[in-house]
Amino acid sequence: MEEEVPVRPLYRHVRDLLLACRETHADEIDCDESLGFMSGYAEALAEGREVPGALTKVLEHERLCSNCREDCRALVDVLLARQVQGVPGQEP
Repeated sequence: MEEEVPVRPLYRHVRDLLLACRETHADEIDCDESLGFMSGYAEALAEGREVPGALTKVLEHERLCSNCREDCRALVDVLLARQVQGVPGQEP
């Protein structure tokens, strides 16, 4: 059995960047645009609904952007917590 060679962090980072470049498209949105749509996107995720077609660009952006992915996950967690707690003025 061959011994696995450890990948240096810099090489791993370069590999990840190259993979992200391969996955990007000319018509993608940036972080600012994603943030503008994030509330509707997070609500759909928190409610278990299918992501509407207009918000699929946020889904694509989130897949490649770890910062936006973390922000969205935090927002979804807050929305789920509000559902569980039954915050007044909010639908359960």
